Formats: sequence, structure tokens, C-alpha cells
Amino acid sequence: MRLIQIPNRRPPPPPVEEKDLPPRRLAEDFFAFDALEITAATLPGLFSWNAFDPGSQLLFEAASQEDPGKALLDLGCGTGILGAAFAKRFPNTQATLSDDLAAAIRAAERTVALNGLEAQCRVAGEDGL
Repeated sequence: MRLIQIPNRRPPPPPVEEKDLPPRRLAEDFFAFDALEITAATLPGLFSWNAFDPGSQLLFEAASQEDPGKALLDLGCGTGILGAAFAKRFPNTQATLSDDLAAAIRAAERTVALNGLEAQCRVAGEDGL
């Protein structure tokens, strides 16, 4: 068997632009960004942690055309921004935000609190199985 070394010929990464920097810092090691009239608490390592995901924007725009009714489940909630946004838009809806990542649960709980939605939102540590 012969082993050869292939040199790394990738170009260096582009410089970080200001728009790519993390969002503003909150207390307790959280960061935050605003979208959908919600302030989302976030932590590094969560999906789309430093900015609101365009796919989630499209999902919210399409799904929020109709009232979800009395209950809504945001499974894999991440920062909790979608569940919180639905709860804010539809005040008669009780939202359950669920994720199996401890960081996501912490961020979702903080998102709910930052937006005063504790009466409408419950955060649970569940994986859906």
C-alpha cells in the first residue's frame, strides 16, 4: 500500500464581513436577532444561530395565512422563533416548542421570556419519538 500526501490547495476563507458577525449579545451568554416581530435568543451551534433563516421566513409566511387553532407544536424549535411568532400573531393559540438539544431548549425559553409569551408558550425537551 502506498500513501501519498495531497497538499491543501484550497484558497483561504474570505474575510468576515460585518454582516456575518454574530448578532447583539444578551446577558447569560445569549445572542439575539429580530425577525417576524420577535426577538429571538440564540446560542452558537443552533441552526441559523446568527440570523433568521430565509426558508423559515417562507414557511412562516405560507403557514401563517390561516389561524392554527387552539394548539400548535413546533417540533425541533431551535431558538423558538417560529412557535413564538405564531403565538404572537394568533393570541388564542397555545404553542408547544420542543427540541432535544439542551441549547435549543435554553434559547427557546429565553425567546419566549424576551417576548412576554410565557402564558401562551410551553417549552419541552422532547425529540418527538
